[in-house]
Amino acid sequence: MKLLYVDAHHHYLNPTSTLLPVLVASAAPQVAFYGPGYVSDAELSGGICAYAERNGPYDAVIFGMQVPWSAWSDDLLEHNARHVQRYTAFGSRPETLVPFFRDVLANLRNLPIRFRFLSLLNFDYYATTKRHTDLFELIDTHVITPGAQFAPRLDAIPDWAWREDHFVRKKAMISEAWADYLARHPDRVLSLPHFVADSEFSFRALAERRHRVAIPGVEYLMRKEGRKALAKRSLRPASKAIFNVLRAANRLGIRVYSRYLPLSIYHAAYRGTLIDARFVYTAREGYGIPLRKFFEIPAAGAVLLCVSPHGFADLGFRDGENYLEVAPEALPDVIEALERDPARAQRIASAGRKLVLERHSLAARSAQFARCLDAIAKGRFAGSVWRNGDFEVLERDAGMPTAGVRTA
Repeated sequence: MKLLYVDAHHHYLNPTSTLLPVLVASAAPQVAFYGPGYVSDAELSGGICAYAERNGPYDAVIFGMQVPWSAWSDDLLEHNARHVQRYTAFGSRPETLVPFFRDVLANLRNLPIRFRFLSLLNFDYYATTKRHTDLFELIDTHVITPGAQFAPRLDAIPDWAWREDHFVRKKAMISEAWADYLARHPDRVLSLPHFVADSEFSFRALAERRHRVAIPGVEYLMRKEGRKALAKRSLRPASKAIFNVLRAANRLGIRVYSRYLPLSIYHAAYRGTLIDARFVYTAREGYGIPLRKFFEIPAAGAVLLCVSPHGFADLGFRDGENYLEVAPEALPDVIEALERDPARAQRIASAGRKLVLERHSLAARSAQFARCLDAIAKGRFAGSVWRNGDFEVLERDAGMPTAGVRTA
């Protein structure tokens, strides 16, 4: 398939967004990139439809993670443009981004391209509304996202989730709309979660690492509880001082994440923490979608201790084999038990890294994406699922109708 990848060029705080073009180019060698930073201002001024007609024909268009497909107003378009400028290095100015976003959104349905894909790996699934899913159906798109087996119904969300700050802020938007959409359209779902690059793997032995434990990232409720449990036993996790300084500077209006050097320092410090810690604790946010940390931590060769996301076993993770399920209050005891049995700790860390390398690396995810594209091109794609760590592309007999496919 010949693909058109549409997004604003960037290096983002979340590495998946930056790596997505690499994944696409690896899966389908015939790829053109369109958007600010990818083509000239003169080409942008002609609009996306003219570009596609002039340089095509293309079989599929993939909208990257910075395209604000749910920006319903100019205020939201400008908000998204400011977000790109604030949290991405090598991003374009708002006066370039806003017209680009406006043109892309106005032509989501008009492109002379047969297949459409939206990348939703940075999407707040729990805050999906019917307005969002109506748009998916209107533009007749496939979605790149963890599939239905990773999207819990509301009655499966734990009670503590409703105390999460982001749940409280968006409580009025929380509904079954996302799970309903996935259930209605399994044949539109490329169930491809986050993935990690080759540079994120470390084979450093646990015994060589300085820090006993680290709890990186946003202070979700269960992560806070884990930190409190450690404090009660006078166990100090690895310092987050550099991250706190960068976040404080960002809150003061200093755009540290929009400059490549400080953004690179952030990423290097984060990876350095994982590579220099024996045990790394993390926890799902309230909704339970598999976040990137669940792949980053074992890739770095640390022992993953966690409150696991929804459907974790389907991705190949086995409690006691390649990670450990740990409630926050049990964290100190688990760490001390592993320190008494370093051979077991190393086996778990090594098994976790092996799983991510084989199933959730950039190379693995690229091959999985390519299998989906092949089935779609042949008219056989019926969806995709994970079973016991294996990615399966579901296929129908050729010639049967395929939802989510339109001709040019």
